[in-house]
Amino acid sequence: MADGMIILILLAICLSAHASNLTISIDEELALHRERRACPRIVRVEPRPYGEWSRWSSCSKTCGGGGIQHRRRQCVVENCQTSESRACGNIPCALGWSEWCEWGHCRATCGQGERMRIRYCEAGRVYCRKRHTMTLFD
Repeated sequence: MADGMIILILLAICLSAHASNLTISIDEELALHRERRACPRIVRVEPRPYGEWSRWSSCSKTCGGGGIQHRRRQCVVENCQTSESRACGNIPCALGWSEWCEWGHCRATCGQGERMRIRYCEAGRVYCRKRHTMTLFD
C-alpha cells in the first residue's frame, strides 16, 4: 500500500428470495470489489523553533574598520542562538587632516624668527605616504 493511500473494501452481498426461505449467498466474482482512493494528505506543520532574523543594525563605525553590526531573533526552544554580530565599516575613511597643533617656540631669540605648527593626516601613513604631516610657518 502506498504512503498516503487507504483501501476501501466494499463487500457485495447478493440476496435471493426463494419462496419462504431467505438465503444469503456470496458470489465469488462479485463479492470482493476493491476501490482505491487517495486520502487527502495531512500536512503537519511543525512550529519553527526560532523566528526570522531581524535586519542588521547600523554599523557602529562608518569607515576605518572595527565596526560591529547586530541582529536578533525570537526562540521558542532551548539552545537557540538569539543574537548574531558581524564586522562592518571596513572601507577606508576619506583622507582628512587633524586640527592644527599649538604653535611651537620661536626659532630666533632676537630679531625675526620663525615658529611652526603641525597637523597630521587622519587616515594614517598608508593613505598619506610621503606627506603625513603639514607644516605652517608664522
